[in-house]
Amino acid sequence: MRRLLALAAALGCWATSAGAAQVFFDDFERPGAVSGAGGIVSAEGYAGVNGIAGSFWRNDTRSLATTLSLGGLKAHTQMTLEFDIAFIDSWDGAVGRIFGDDFFNVLVGGTRVLLTSNFGGLAGELSDGVYGFFGFNPKYDDEAYRVTTTFAHSGPTADFSFFANGRKWQAGKDESWAIDNLRVSTNAMAPVPLPGALALMAGSLGLLAFGRGRRMTSKA
Repeated sequence: MRRLLALAAALGCWATSAGAAQVFFDDFERPGAVSGAGGIVSAEGYAGVNGIAGSFWRNDTRSLATTLSLGGLKAHTQMTLEFDIAFIDSWDGAVGRIFGDDFFNVLVGGTRVLLTSNFGGLAGELSDGVYGFFGFNPKYDDEAYRVTTTFAHSGPTADFSFFANGRKWQAGKDESWAIDNLRVSTNAMAPVPLPGALALMAGSLGLLAFGRGRRMTSKA
């Protein structure tokens, strides 16, 4: 009986995983949960750059935020945010540049989890930089990156704000940004379906337990 219980416990442990659990994804090919400033537009020449395709969410406003609200999150301690970002037109970089500073921000529940810019960014969140003219204002070259950042987070809700600002942030036709393939994951425990063989084994264990119970009853 002890062996039976040990094997059943092992099966139960195997049937859960602490790997990343995706809780949100939007590729902006159709209206979704993202709202606030900006909207879905054609990605123009950005399509095919760093995974960007079709349409993306573009915001060309002065410091007004694009927002996303998630609820019903399972218990977790960390959250990972991933997306492709387009720095469109005359972004002037971070501190120290003559025409800067231009910053891209992400806040979650009012707490900043990302502060970056173009020209490689301020930290390690940006990767796979691609440069060239991809559309919109032909006077300026553009940039595209993949963003990944992980931060401490718990609780059943998460309210995101995405916006650009800075000492000389111009917005409009001179500076804007866009995101695509927006993904949010947590480290919540996620169930893993049992393969067929293990499911059969679990059923067999149940039959063995039932048979053992019958034998013990008949002896009594």
